[in-house]
Amino acid sequence: DDLSIIRTHLEVSRAGNVVFAFNDTVGVTLWIDGSPTPLSGNMANVKLDAGHHQVTVAMSRKVRKQNLSLHWKAGDSNVRAQWSTR
Repeated sequence: DDLSIIRTHLEVSRAGNVVFAFNDTVGVTLWIDGSPTPLSGNMANVKLDAGHHQVTVAMSRKVRKQNLSLHWKAGDSNVRAQWSTR
């Protein structure tokens, strides 16, 4: 199989826009809370309510030739969040 699935969680304590940024999106698909999330360039801008959010990334090893890096940043000054092990 040439598909890897990575699942993590983001705990948002103050709602707002969150930017998920990848080093490169070749062969990458993103889902937030089970919904496909469109990528624009190497990132996705998503409005998230306060609470627990599941972040899922599918990566095709067949077309992807480099390591994958994902981080989040606040899309506006109101957002407060952190990666969670939940």
